[in-house]
Amino acid sequence: MSQVIEANCPILSNPPWKGGKTKYRLGLKPIDLNEWFDIKDQRKLDRFIMLGLIAAEEAIKDSNIDLSNEQILEKSGVIVGSGIGGLKTISETSILLEQKGPRRISPFFIPSSLVNLLSGQIAKLLKVGDKKIR
Repeated sequence: MSQVIEANCPILSNPPWKGGKTKYRLGLKPIDLNEWFDIKDQRKLDRFIMLGLIAAEEAIKDSNIDLSNEQILEKSGVIVGSGIGGLKTISETSILLEQKGPRRISPFFIPSSLVNLLSGQIAKLLKVGDKKIR
């Protein structure tokens, strides 16, 4: 929590929304997703998956793990916890379905909004040669 209070991480300690009775309100500082993902990937992935991939990449970099070591790769895995993901995509798709019908729904709707797909995307990110972290 000290890193948050000292503003040494990409979290706002006083985000721009008001209301509620919580003592601490945290939100992310603006992140330019164009610096991390091309437009094609941004259309396929929900923001929560992109933020999860950024966090995973930063965590791996901070850990100094040797991804070229096959023994480490064989003993490694990806576990990500979240209550729900893709709320923006789910909400926007629900409105689109209501207003324009099912033919307008993107084939990437399910893969971009399911919370368990974040760990799969992280595992794809960590593919090293023929070895994959699972």
